Amino acid sequence: MRQLILICITTLLLSTAVFSQSADPDGFGSPVSRREVKRWLTYTQDDAELSAQANLDLISEIKKRGVDFALSSEEEWAFKLLEASEDLLVAIREGMPEPARRAILEVKEKRELYTAFISTFSRVDLQSRKTAFDAGQQFVKRFASDPTVKEQVNFINRALPQLDRSIKMLERGNSFRPAFRRNNQ
Repeated sequence: MRQLILICITTLLLSTAVFSQSADPDGFGSPVSRREVKRWLTYTQDDAELSAQANLDLISEIKKRGVDFALSSEEEWAFKLLEASEDLLVAIREGMPEPARRAILEVKEKRELYTAFISTFSRVDLQSRKTAFDAGQQFVKRFASDPTVKEQVNFINRALPQLDRSIKMLERGNSFRPAFRRNNQ
């Protein structure tokens, strides 16, 4: 049964590669996608032998075709949970030219920090305010000289002093409440 599954998976992987190559006039095939890697790891994770073979097959395909994505540390961790080998993770990291990989990860970092800021800065609870403040500070520190996000940096710079004041007020308010309650009880 294992051999049949292994044959089916290998055939499917190879047919994907052949189909991709036929669509590419240079014969290299389209790059391996995050979805493709996740699919193979998910299908084989419950069987050590199949998982090991899937890792080897994916490494081979990545060496031929490259990848169209860059792994963040969180995604690497998720692939490890799906039984990705360290060799596979290295192949993925090396499957894209380093400048392109850095650019993709930088765009992702910008989006994550700005989303963390924008989704929490208008909330009134202390933890949300702190999250917005920290994300805003990191965004400005990391991308202040990037002309593509100049408007976002200006917006965050205008909002940070207000966030800082509101955090201090909320912290003072929280420190007074317990004493006030004790006196009234």
